Amino acid sequence: MTRAEELVLKSIDESLDAAERAELDLLRKDPETERRCAALEEVEGALLGGRKLPDLGEAVVERLRRGQTERVMERVRSTSPEWARRRKTWPRVAAAAALFAAVLVPGLLRTAPLARVVEGDPDAFVVRGSASLTADVGLALRPDDFLVTCSRDVVLQYEGESTRVRVVPLSELYLRGDRRSKRIELKEGEIQADVAPQERPLIIAAAHAQAEVLGTRLRISATKDATRLEVAEGKVRFTRKDDGAALLVSANQYTVAVPKEEFVACELPAAAEVPPWTAGFSLIRLDFPYEEIPGFEDLRDGAVISLSKMPTRRLNVRANTEPDRVGSVRFAYLGRETYNTEMVWPYTLVPNDGCEGPPWDAKPGRHTVTATPYTGSFGNGLRGDPKKITFTIVE
Repeated sequence: MTRAEELVLKSIDESLDAAERAELDLLRKDPETERRCAALEEVEGALLGGRKLPDLGEAVVERLRRGQTERVMERVRSTSPEWARRRKTWPRVAAAAALFAAVLVPGLLRTAPLARVVEGDPDAFVVRGSASLTADVGLALRPDDFLVTCSRDVVLQYEGESTRVRVVPLSELYLRGDRRSKRIELKEGEIQADVAPQERPLIIAAAHAQAEVLGTRLRISATKDATRLEVAEGKVRFTRKDDGAALLVSANQYTVAVPKEEFVACELPAAAEVPPWTAGFSLIRLDFPYEEIPGFEDLRDGAVISLSKMPTRRLNVRANTEPDRVGSVRFAYLGRETYNTEMVWPYTLVPNDGCEGPPWDAKPGRHTVTATPYTGSFGNGLRGDPKKITFTIVE
Protein backbone atom coordinates (compact mmCIF):
# COMPACT_ATOMS: atom_id res chain seq x y z
CA MET A 1 0.00 0.00 0.00
CA THR A 2 1.32 3.44 -0.92
CA ARG A 3 1.74 6.22 1.62
CA ALA A 4 -1.16 8.14 0.04
CA GLU A 5 -3.50 5.11 0.30
CA GLU A 6 -2.49 4.61 3.92
CA LEU A 7 -3.34 8.22 4.72
CA VAL A 8 -6.68 7.96 2.87
CA LEU A 9 -7.71 5.04 5.08
CA LYS A 10 -6.70 6.96 8.20
CA SER A 11 -8.71 9.93 6.93
CA ILE A 12 -11.80 7.74 6.52
CA ASP A 13 -11.28 6.49 10.08
CA GLU A 14 -10.94 10.16 11.19
CA SER A 15 -7.53 9.44 12.73
CA LEU A 16 -5.37 11.85 10.69
CA ASP A 17 -3.41 14.47 12.58
CA ALA A 18 -2.69 17.93 11.12
CA ALA A 19 0.73 16.99 9.73
CA GLU A 20 -0.65 13.87 8.02
CA ARG A 21 -3.55 15.90 6.57
CA ALA A 22 -1.07 18.35 5.03
CA GLU A 23 1.01 15.46 3.67
CA LEU A 24 -2.05 13.85 2.06
CA ASP A 25 -3.14 17.14 0.49
CA LEU A 26 0.33 17.48 -1.04
CA LEU A 27 0.39 13.89 -2.35
CA ARG A 28 -3.06 14.26 -3.93
CA LYS A 29 -1.86 17.09 -6.16
CA ASP A 30 -0.46 14.38 -8.43
CA PRO A 31 -3.31 13.42 -10.88
CA GLU A 32 -2.58 9.67 -10.82
CA THR A 33 -2.37 9.63 -7.01
CA GLU A 34 -5.64 11.59 -6.80
CA ARG A 35 -7.36 9.09 -9.10
CA ARG A 36 -6.23 6.12 -6.99
CA CYS A 37 -7.19 7.85 -3.73
CA ALA A 38 -10.65 8.70 -5.02
CA ALA A 39 -11.19 5.10 -6.14
CA LEU A 40 -10.09 3.80 -2.73
CA GLU A 41 -12.47 6.23 -0.97
CA GLU A 42 -15.33 4.97 -3.13
CA VAL A 43 -14.66 1.30 -2.36
CA GLU A 44 -14.11 2.01 1.33
CA GLY A 45 -17.40 3.90 1.40
CA ALA A 46 -19.14 0.80 0.11
CA LEU A 47 -17.48 -1.23 2.86
CA LEU A 48 -18.67 1.15 5.56
CA GLY A 49 -22.19 0.97 4.14
CA GLY A 50 -22.17 -2.81 4.36
CA ARG A 51 -23.02 -3.12 0.67
CA LYS A 52 -21.70 -5.89 -1.57
CA LEU A 53 -22.74 -8.30 -4.27
CA PRO A 54 -21.88 -11.88 -3.34
CA ASP A 55 -19.94 -12.39 -6.57
CA LEU A 56 -17.94 -9.16 -6.53
CA GLY A 57 -14.96 -10.80 -4.86
CA GLU A 58 -14.65 -13.24 -7.77
CA ALA A 59 -15.15 -10.44 -10.28
CA VAL A 60 -12.41 -8.40 -8.60
CA VAL A 61 -10.03 -11.34 -8.81
CA GLU A 62 -10.75 -11.76 -12.52
CA ARG A 63 -10.26 -8.05 -13.22
CA LEU A 64 -7.08 -8.10 -11.16
CA ARG A 65 -5.75 -11.06 -13.14
CA ARG A 66 -6.22 -9.06 -16.33
CA GLY A 67 -4.80 -5.88 -14.85
CA GLN A 68 -8.05 -4.00 -15.46
CA THR A 69 -8.31 -1.82 -12.34
CA GLU A 70 -10.58 0.75 -14.02
CA ARG A 71 -13.18 -1.97 -14.67
CA VAL A 72 -13.07 -2.93 -11.00
CA MET A 73 -14.12 0.61 -10.13
CA GLU A 74 -16.84 0.54 -12.78
CA ARG A 75 -18.14 -2.69 -11.24
CA VAL A 76 -18.27 -1.02 -7.82
CA ARG A 77 -20.27 1.93 -9.17
CA SER A 78 -22.70 -0.13 -11.28
CA THR A 79 -23.62 -2.53 -8.47
CA SER A 80 -24.00 -0.03 -5.62
CA PRO A 81 -27.87 0.02 -5.67
CA GLU A 82 -28.04 -3.76 -5.39
CA TRP A 83 -25.57 -3.73 -2.50
CA ALA A 84 -28.03 -1.74 -0.45
CA ARG A 85 -30.82 -4.25 -1.11
CA ARG A 86 -28.66 -7.24 -0.15
CA ARG A 87 -26.78 -5.77 2.80
CA LYS A 88 -28.67 -7.90 5.37
CA THR A 89 -28.35 -11.11 3.35
CA TRP A 90 -24.62 -11.01 2.70
CA PRO A 91 -22.95 -9.12 5.56
CA ARG A 92 -19.95 -11.43 5.94
CA VAL A 93 -19.27 -11.75 2.22
CA ALA A 94 -19.70 -8.01 1.89
CA ALA A 95 -17.09 -7.18 4.50
CA ALA A 96 -14.53 -9.69 3.25
CA ALA A 97 -14.81 -8.88 -0.45
CA ALA A 98 -14.91 -5.10 0.00
CA LEU A 99 -11.90 -5.26 2.29
CA PHE A 100 -10.14 -7.26 -0.43
CA ALA A 101 -11.00 -4.62 -3.03
CA ALA A 102 -10.08 -1.64 -0.86
CA VAL A 103 -6.92 -2.86 0.82
CA LEU A 104 -5.49 -5.93 -0.88
CA VAL A 105 -6.02 -5.08 -4.55
CA PRO A 106 -3.52 -2.18 -4.60
CA GLY A 107 -0.87 -4.33 -2.93
CA LEU A 108 -1.50 -7.31 -5.22
CA LEU A 109 -1.31 -5.07 -8.28
CA ARG A 110 2.16 -4.01 -7.22
CA THR A 111 3.30 -7.59 -6.51
CA ALA A 112 1.64 -9.31 -9.49
CA PRO A 113 4.25 -10.60 -11.96
CA LEU A 114 5.21 -8.09 -14.65
CA ALA A 115 7.22 -10.48 -16.79
CA ARG A 116 8.87 -13.89 -16.86
CA VAL A 117 12.29 -15.14 -17.84
CA VAL A 118 11.97 -17.11 -21.11
CA GLU A 119 15.72 -17.46 -21.75
CA GLY A 120 17.84 -17.67 -18.62
CA ASP A 121 21.43 -17.77 -17.43
CA PRO A 122 22.51 -19.66 -14.29
CA ASP A 123 25.04 -16.91 -13.55
CA ALA A 124 22.52 -14.06 -13.80
CA PHE A 125 20.46 -13.11 -10.77
CA VAL A 126 17.53 -11.02 -9.57
CA VAL A 127 17.65 -9.02 -6.35
CA ARG A 128 14.24 -8.84 -4.65
CA GLY A 129 14.35 -7.12 -1.30
CA SER A 130 16.93 -9.03 0.73
CA ALA A 131 16.69 -12.14 -1.48
CA SER A 132 18.80 -13.10 -4.50
CA LEU A 133 17.16 -15.35 -7.12
CA THR A 134 18.76 -17.15 -10.04
CA ALA A 135 17.45 -15.88 -13.38
CA ASP A 136 16.26 -19.30 -14.55
CA VAL A 137 13.61 -19.89 -17.21
CA GLY A 138 10.14 -19.38 -15.77
CA LEU A 139 11.14 -17.00 -12.97
CA ALA A 140 8.33 -14.48 -12.43
CA LEU A 141 9.63 -10.91 -12.25
CA ARG A 142 7.84 -8.39 -10.05
CA PRO A 143 7.87 -4.60 -9.69
CA ASP A 144 11.16 -3.26 -8.28
CA ASP A 145 13.11 -6.43 -9.13
CA PHE A 146 16.75 -5.68 -9.98
CA LEU A 147 18.26 -7.88 -12.72
CA VAL A 148 22.01 -8.37 -13.20
CA THR A 149 23.23 -10.35 -16.23
CA CYS A 150 26.62 -11.98 -16.43
CA SER A 151 27.92 -14.21 -19.23
CA ARG A 152 24.87 -14.72 -21.46
CA ASP A 153 21.76 -12.92 -22.69
CA VAL A 154 18.63 -13.10 -20.56
CA VAL A 155 15.25 -12.68 -22.31
CA LEU A 156 12.14 -11.42 -20.52
CA GLN A 157 8.55 -11.55 -21.78
CA TYR A 158 5.84 -9.34 -20.29
CA GLU A 159 2.81 -11.14 -18.92
CA GLY A 160 -0.24 -11.27 -21.19
CA GLU A 161 1.51 -9.87 -24.28
CA SER A 162 4.24 -10.58 -26.80
CA THR A 163 6.64 -7.82 -25.67
CA ARG A 164 10.15 -9.27 -25.24
CA VAL A 165 13.28 -7.67 -23.84
CA ARG A 166 16.71 -9.20 -24.47
CA VAL A 167 19.23 -8.10 -21.83
CA VAL A 168 22.85 -8.52 -22.93
CA PRO A 169 25.67 -9.66 -20.60
CA LEU A 170 27.06 -7.24 -18.01
CA SER A 171 23.80 -5.27 -17.81
CA GLU A 172 21.87 -4.03 -14.78
CA LEU A 173 18.25 -2.86 -14.74
CA TYR A 174 15.17 -2.35 -12.58
CA LEU A 175 11.63 -3.34 -13.57
CA ARG A 176 9.14 -0.72 -12.39
CA GLY A 177 5.42 0.05 -12.59
CA ASP A 178 2.67 -2.47 -13.32
CA ARG A 179 1.09 -4.04 -16.37
CA ARG A 180 -0.72 -0.84 -17.29
CA SER A 181 2.25 1.46 -16.75
CA LYS A 182 5.55 -0.26 -17.51
CA ARG A 183 9.01 1.19 -16.89
CA ILE A 184 12.53 -0.16 -17.26
CA GLU A 185 15.42 1.66 -15.60
CA LEU A 186 18.63 0.64 -17.36
CA LYS A 187 21.51 1.39 -15.01
CA GLU A 188 24.20 0.09 -17.34
CA GLY A 189 24.38 -2.25 -20.29
CA GLU A 190 22.18 -2.86 -23.29
CA ILE A 191 18.69 -4.14 -24.04
CA GLN A 192 17.04 -5.08 -27.30
CA ALA A 193 13.27 -4.74 -27.11
CA ASP A 194 10.51 -5.97 -29.40
CA VAL A 195 7.55 -4.05 -28.00
CA ALA A 196 3.95 -4.97 -28.81
CA PRO A 197 1.45 -2.08 -29.29
CA GLN A 198 0.79 -0.39 -25.94
CA GLU A 199 -2.09 1.76 -24.63
CA ARG A 200 0.44 3.69 -22.56
CA PRO A 201 4.07 4.01 -23.60
CA LEU A 202 6.64 1.66 -22.14
CA ILE A 203 9.28 3.94 -20.60
CA ILE A 204 12.92 2.88 -20.88
CA ALA A 205 15.07 5.24 -18.81
CA ALA A 206 18.85 5.48 -18.52
CA ALA A 207 21.23 7.98 -16.93
CA HIS A 208 21.12 10.56 -19.71
CA ALA A 209 17.83 10.01 -21.55
CA GLN A 210 14.58 8.09 -21.67
CA ALA A 211 12.57 6.51 -24.49
CA GLU A 212 8.77 6.38 -24.79
CA VAL A 213 7.80 3.26 -26.73
CA LEU A 214 4.29 2.48 -28.00
CA GLY A 215 5.24 -0.49 -30.19
CA THR A 216 8.50 -0.96 -32.07
CA ARG A 217 11.85 -2.75 -32.21
CA LEU A 218 14.79 -0.93 -30.71
CA ARG A 219 18.11 -1.18 -28.93
CA ILE A 220 19.19 1.03 -26.00
CA SER A 221 22.72 1.07 -24.59
CA ALA A 222 23.78 2.90 -21.44
CA THR A 223 27.14 3.69 -19.90
CA LYS A 224 28.15 6.22 -17.28
CA ASP A 225 28.65 8.99 -19.84
CA ALA A 226 26.21 8.29 -22.70
CA THR A 227 22.89 6.69 -23.70
CA ARG A 228 22.45 5.42 -27.26
CA LEU A 229 19.19 4.53 -29.03
CA GLU A 230 18.82 2.56 -32.27
CA VAL A 231 15.38 2.05 -33.85
CA ALA A 232 14.74 -0.89 -36.18
CA GLU A 233 10.99 -0.42 -36.67
CA GLY A 234 8.46 2.29 -35.84
CA LYS A 235 9.24 5.56 -34.08
CA VAL A 236 10.47 6.35 -30.57
CA ARG A 237 10.36 9.62 -28.65
CA PHE A 238 13.75 10.08 -26.99
CA THR A 239 14.21 12.81 -24.36
CA ARG A 240 17.55 13.97 -22.98
CA LYS A 241 17.40 14.46 -19.22
CA ASP A 242 19.82 17.33 -18.63
CA ASP A 243 17.97 19.87 -20.80
CA GLY A 244 14.67 18.22 -21.79
CA ALA A 245 15.55 18.20 -25.50
CA ALA A 246 13.43 15.63 -27.36
CA LEU A 247 13.81 13.79 -30.66
CA LEU A 248 11.52 11.52 -32.67
CA VAL A 249 13.81 8.73 -33.85
CA SER A 250 12.48 6.71 -36.79
CA ALA A 251 13.27 3.30 -38.23
CA ASN A 252 16.91 2.81 -39.29
CA GLN A 253 18.05 5.82 -37.25
CA TYR A 254 20.09 6.23 -34.10
CA THR A 255 21.06 8.98 -31.68
CA VAL A 256 23.35 9.37 -28.66
CA ALA A 257 22.45 11.44 -25.61
CA VAL A 258 25.48 13.12 -24.05
CA PRO A 259 25.24 16.26 -21.91
CA LYS A 260 26.07 19.46 -23.81
CA GLU A 261 26.76 17.61 -27.08
CA GLU A 262 24.87 17.68 -30.38
CA PHE A 263 21.58 15.77 -30.11
CA VAL A 264 20.34 14.69 -33.54
CA ALA A 265 18.95 11.58 -35.23
CA CYS A 266 21.29 10.00 -37.80
CA GLU A 267 20.97 7.18 -40.30
CA LEU A 268 22.29 3.87 -39.04
CA PRO A 269 25.53 3.01 -40.83
CA ALA A 270 25.89 -0.25 -42.70
CA ALA A 271 27.13 -3.14 -40.58
CA ALA A 272 30.91 -3.21 -40.48
CA GLU A 273 32.57 -6.19 -42.17
CA VAL A 274 36.07 -5.66 -40.81
CA PRO A 275 36.81 -5.59 -37.07
CA PRO A 276 38.31 -2.34 -35.73
CA TRP A 277 41.64 -2.29 -33.94
CA THR A 278 43.40 -0.27 -31.25
CA ALA A 279 46.31 1.64 -32.77
CA GLY A 280 47.71 2.93 -29.48
CA PHE A 281 47.18 5.12 -26.42
CA SER A 282 47.60 8.77 -25.48
CA LEU A 283 47.86 10.52 -22.12
CA ILE A 284 45.37 13.42 -22.13
CA ARG A 285 43.82 16.00 -19.85
CA LEU A 286 40.74 14.80 -18.03
CA ASP A 287 38.89 18.06 -18.75
CA PHE A 288 37.58 19.45 -22.02
CA PRO A 289 39.09 19.97 -24.62
CA TYR A 290 40.90 16.73 -23.67
CA GLU A 291 44.26 17.94 -24.95
CA GLU A 292 47.14 15.50 -25.25
CA ILE A 293 49.96 15.87 -22.72
CA PRO A 294 53.12 16.98 -24.62
CA GLY A 295 55.54 14.11 -24.97
CA PHE A 296 52.84 11.50 -24.30
CA GLU A 297 50.79 11.78 -27.49
CA ASP A 298 51.89 8.20 -28.20
CA LEU A 299 52.01 6.54 -24.80
CA ARG A 300 54.56 3.77 -25.13
CA ASP A 301 54.66 0.46 -23.33
CA GLY A 302 57.04 0.78 -20.38
CA ALA A 303 56.68 4.60 -20.18
CA VAL A 304 57.36 6.43 -16.92
CA ILE A 305 54.95 9.25 -16.00
CA SER A 306 56.25 11.75 -13.40
CA LEU A 307 53.28 13.50 -11.79
CA SER A 308 55.45 16.42 -10.60
CA LYS A 309 56.32 17.21 -14.22
CA MET A 310 52.76 17.05 -15.52
CA PRO A 311 50.89 20.32 -16.29
CA THR A 312 47.93 18.85 -14.32
CA ARG A 313 47.20 15.86 -12.16
CA ARG A 314 43.76 15.52 -13.75
CA LEU A 315 44.84 12.93 -16.30
CA ASN A 316 43.18 10.28 -18.43
CA VAL A 317 44.26 7.57 -20.87
CA ARG A 318 42.72 7.59 -24.36
CA ALA A 319 42.57 4.59 -26.68
CA ASN A 320 43.19 5.49 -30.33
CA THR A 321 41.31 3.24 -32.76
CA GLU A 322 41.22 2.47 -36.46
CA PRO A 323 38.85 3.70 -37.71
CA ASP A 324 38.86 6.65 -35.30
CA ARG A 325 35.10 6.24 -34.57
CA VAL A 326 33.92 2.77 -33.55
CA GLY A 327 30.86 1.32 -31.83
CA SER A 328 32.47 1.05 -28.39
CA VAL A 329 35.72 0.39 -26.55
CA ARG A 330 35.94 -1.75 -23.42
CA PHE A 331 38.77 -1.17 -20.93
CA ALA A 332 40.26 -3.73 -18.55
CA TYR A 333 42.11 -2.24 -15.57
CA LEU A 334 42.91 -3.00 -11.92
CA GLY A 335 42.11 -6.67 -12.45
CA ARG A 336 38.62 -5.92 -13.80
CA GLU A 337 37.86 -7.11 -17.33
CA THR A 338 35.07 -4.53 -17.68
CA TYR A 339 36.46 -1.53 -15.82
CA ASN A 340 34.73 0.87 -18.23
CA THR A 341 32.93 0.77 -21.59
CA GLU A 342 32.97 3.86 -23.80
CA MET A 343 30.51 4.49 -26.65
CA VAL A 344 31.46 8.04 -27.66
CA TRP A 345 34.79 9.57 -28.62
CA PRO A 346 37.20 10.14 -26.94
CA TYR A 347 37.41 6.55 -25.72
CA THR A 348 38.93 7.05 -22.28
CA LEU A 349 39.87 4.86 -19.36
CA VAL A 350 37.89 7.05 -16.94
CA PRO A 351 34.33 8.04 -17.98
CA ASN A 352 33.01 11.60 -17.91
CA ASP A 353 35.25 14.62 -17.40
CA GLY A 354 35.59 14.67 -13.64
CA CYS A 355 32.57 16.95 -13.25
CA GLU A 356 29.93 14.20 -13.25
CA GLY A 357 32.22 11.35 -12.20
CA PRO A 358 35.36 10.75 -10.16
CA PRO A 359 38.72 11.63 -11.74
CA TRP A 360 41.38 9.00 -12.26
CA ASP A 361 43.30 8.38 -9.07
CA ALA A 362 46.66 8.03 -10.80
CA LYS A 363 48.61 6.65 -7.86
CA PRO A 364 52.35 5.94 -8.10
CA GLY A 365 53.06 2.39 -9.15
CA ARG A 366 52.78 0.03 -12.09
CA HIS A 367 49.59 0.22 -14.19
CA THR A 368 48.31 -2.09 -16.93
CA VAL A 369 45.47 -1.07 -19.26
CA THR A 370 43.86 -3.16 -22.03
CA ALA A 371 41.51 -1.66 -24.65
CA THR A 372 39.29 -3.77 -26.89
CA PRO A 373 37.29 -2.09 -29.71
CA TYR A 374 33.92 -3.32 -31.04
CA THR A 375 31.81 -2.40 -34.05
CA GLY A 376 28.64 -2.36 -31.90
CA SER A 377 27.60 -0.39 -28.83
CA PHE A 378 28.38 -1.65 -25.31
CA GLY A 379 30.89 -4.27 -26.42
CA ASN A 380 28.69 -5.87 -29.09
CA GLY A 381 29.21 -6.50 -32.78
CA LEU A 382 32.53 -7.54 -34.27
CA ARG A 383 35.35 -7.64 -31.72
CA GLY A 384 38.73 -6.20 -32.62
CA ASP A 385 42.03 -7.40 -31.22
CA PRO A 386 42.78 -6.04 -27.74
CA LYS A 387 45.87 -3.94 -27.11
CA LYS A 388 47.67 -3.82 -23.77
CA ILE A 389 50.00 -1.22 -22.33
CA THR A 390 51.95 -1.13 -19.07
CA PHE A 391 53.40 2.09 -17.63
CA THR A 392 54.75 3.34 -14.32
CA ILE A 393 53.62 6.44 -12.41
CA VAL A 394 56.04 8.19 -10.04
CA GLU A 395 55.84 11.40 -8.03
